Amino acid sequence: MSFIAFNGLGYNSFVVESTDLVHWTNPRLAMGFGPPNEFDHGGCVVGAFLYESYDIKAPRLLKQRDGKYWTLYGCYPRQGGYELRPGYEGVACSDDGLTWRRAKNAPILAVQDADCGTWEKDCIYQPWLVEDGGRFFNFYNAAHGGIEQTGLAFSTDLLNWTRHTANPVIRNRQGGYDEQFCSDPKVFRDGDHWTMFYFGVGRGGRT
Repeated sequence: MSFIAFNGLGYNSFVVESTDLVHWTNPRLAMGFGPPNEFDHGGCVVGAFLYESYDIKAPRLLKQRDGKYWTLYGCYPRQGGYELRPGYEGVACSDDGLTWRRAKNAPILAVQDADCGTWEKDCIYQPWLVEDGGRFFNFYNAAHGGIEQTGLAFSTDLLNWTRHTANPVIRNRQGGYDEQFCSDPKVFRDGDHWTMFYFGVGRGGRT
């Protein structure tokens, strides 16, 4: 099981194992703080893994590409608080699927990018990775002020990404349950169509 923890300075990502889903042992760091003055110094949130299958009924098995496992991750440049803006996204690889390292020494999505939209200018948050038809799709949420929406970026190599020109692809709806946030997208193949689950804030609550 992959999980994240916050220690007051920032996020770190961990992994723990079990044989019965009740008792968990051998917790260890999967990916921690990046180097000082770097885009991921404030902590890394691992979890947008490259899977063998994105079928909603399939087990979540990590897929190798070029002899390594891959994930996208959310990250922050500063330590000392909770999700200190701006946020970025990076790409990491692993030899064993347990401990992860940068695959690129620069963010794959940043608020300074030329194609960064106004809707995402304040903070870029968590990615969700999908592979289909030889292409990679990164569904991610980002913020402008206190409003979060969901965007999409494309890649053919996991290292270089281009934003969708129609971003955001999931937008806030006035009066809806996602009027303030439509965040943390998770996309799966469900039979003959794709299904997205996401986190909404609106109408005085969260869904």
